[in-house]
Amino acid sequence: MKEDLAISKEALNRTQEENRQLLVQLKGSQQRTESRAAAAAATTGKKGSTSGASSSSPSSGDNEELSDVVDERDALRRELSLQMSMKAEMEMAMKLLEKDVHDKQDTVVALREQLDDIKKINLELYVKLQVRCIKKNNDDAVYPLQWNLVVEDEKGNFW
Repeated sequence: MKEDLAISKEALNRTQEENRQLLVQLKGSQQRTESRAAAAAATTGKKGSTSGASSSSPSSGDNEELSDVVDERDALRRELSLQMSMKAEMEMAMKLLEKDVHDKQDTVVALREQLDDIKKINLELYVKLQVRCIKKNNDDAVYPLQWNLVVEDEKGNFW
């Protein structure tokens, strides 16, 4: 159980670290996208001042680049949501494992108490048996003497 718990904690830590790295990548990607959009807007603004027709339609290279950035951003978001769901599942598994460990510890405590009770009962029975054996041996040893005395008393002679 402890090994499973340690493995789960280690996997959780790795997942959290990957999540942090993905968040950093996502922020970097967003900043690059914003800077590219700002640069494109500045370039479009300059083109718009020289020719009115080209400002209304961005170039195909800009569209492809923007499309690539949007696709990358969506992929990172999907990966982030996947990592977050994996983290939630890992936390739930950790809670279940901890609950299982606590239940098993409670069971072990209860079994130890039962074992102690059984040992006490066994000791009591052993003591009672010893007392009976001693009593029986004493009775057997005394009985022939009593019988002999009774026989001697009835016949009047001593053996």
